[in-house]
Amino acid sequence: MVKKWPQPLYLAGTKTIGVLLLHAYTGSSSDMRLLAQALNRAGYGVNVPHLTGHVTAEPLDILTQGSPAAWWADTQRGLAFLQEHGYQRLAVFGLSLGGVFATKAVLEQPSVCAGGTISAPIMTTDFSRIGPEFLNYARKIYQLTGLPADHVATRLKKIQELLPQQLAEVQAFITTLQAELTAATNPFFVAQGGADQLIDPQAGPRLQMALPAALVDFHCYPEAGHVLTVNSAHRQLEQDILTFLAGL
Repeated sequence: MVKKWPQPLYLAGTKTIGVLLLHAYTGSSSDMRLLAQALNRAGYGVNVPHLTGHVTAEPLDILTQGSPAAWWADTQRGLAFLQEHGYQRLAVFGLSLGGVFATKAVLEQPSVCAGGTISAPIMTTDFSRIGPEFLNYARKIYQLTGLPADHVATRLKKIQELLPQQLAEVQAFITTLQAELTAATNPFFVAQGGADQLIDPQAGPRLQMALPAALVDFHCYPEAGHVLTVNSAHRQLEQDILTFLAGL
């Protein structure tokens, strides 16, 4: 069995701005740890919760327990946690799926003054690579937990049955957000890897164009892949987010 799973992360800060970081689909706080630490070194309080259904020994939990409604509730709880810890202004950033809920928070939550997305599928309808990635993730977890091969096969089949419905729910959730983008009033950070292998690399530029030009701070990392928070772009991303926050 896996001896130790990643844990949600909270780092207390000295500034009045608290930052919520939301991880990716099938991800964990590990996605955001380097960014959280960089922000915290600069004085920001940082909360990195786990989205419902994630970080368990059963990948099916994401499909049976998780949903856009559950993940939005997680986002709201994460913001409330920061408020309860005394932060007067809040910013929220999300990686990939987390960026969907970060976007909703920036657009709709009165407590949020700014935020944005990192490799988020806000402006794309192509989720074709998500299914194979989810199955690869599931196989790795089942291998780590030592599940018998026949049980693995049964669960992978169940994942294939359930996954399309959840992805359709996510796409419907995104569609409602797209209609709100032109009415954005808060500063919005957009990061996109030019070599993104999971979503269309043009999703970031399209999001930039959909937002009011005066509010958007767009950054492209031409040689970087999807997970900008840990790949070759992570240090530049950290600096760019710090610069964005310093301007609030």
